[in-house]
Amino acid sequence: MPVDAAAPSGHLAPYSGISVIGEAGTGDDDVTEARRLRPAVAIIDFQLPTMSGIEATKLIKLESPSTAVIGLTAGVPDDTEKAMLNVGAVAVLDKAGLLQTLHPTIVEAVKGQNFCLG
Repeated sequence: MPVDAAAPSGHLAPYSGISVIGEAGTGDDDVTEARRLRPAVAIIDFQLPTMSGIEATKLIKLESPSTAVIGLTAGVPDDTEKAMLNVGAVAVLDKAGLLQTLHPTIVEAVKGQNFCLG
């Protein structure tokens, strides 16, 4: 499954069946890359230069509804997680547990299930 990752791609290296097809450093770049690559999953950080992860998620979902967006946070308030889910993210993960949660979340995201792990 193709993934556009804002998270370190090294987290996904041990897993077969997942190909990181793009990486971006800003919200604008995330939206542009998702538009260009049409990944199955886009991993979007909440705090991005140029626009928030919430805005980037909203734009990605408007342009590519089939792309599952996984939001990343670093201990932000619950309302931030809710906002990302409200604009179309299928899950929101805390970076502190990313090593354990990222792969299973991607697998579930491509199955079309909405959930939140923190």
